[in-house]
Amino acid sequence: MTTAKAKLILANCIGCGACVEKCPTNAIPESLVGYISGLAEIDEVKCTGCGECIQTCSHEAIILEISRDTVKKVDYIIE
Repeated sequence: MTTAKAKLILANCIGCGACVEKCPTNAIPESLVGYISGLAEIDEVKCTGCGECIQTCSHEAIILEISRDTVKKVDYIIE
């Protein structure tokens, strides 16, 4: 199974808030507007990886991190 989550690059963020307004799941905190908090992070639980915030950000301050969950197959022999 593959999952995607948005990640914030604070060094590129100017605090315009466009991503906050565009996020359909409210995963991006209001504290990002005006660059109030250097500790702002995108809520990984709320983020669905839709990419709306990435398309909105013209400063490349958000990337989509894709991870692949691997499932280990185990064969059992029951006698």
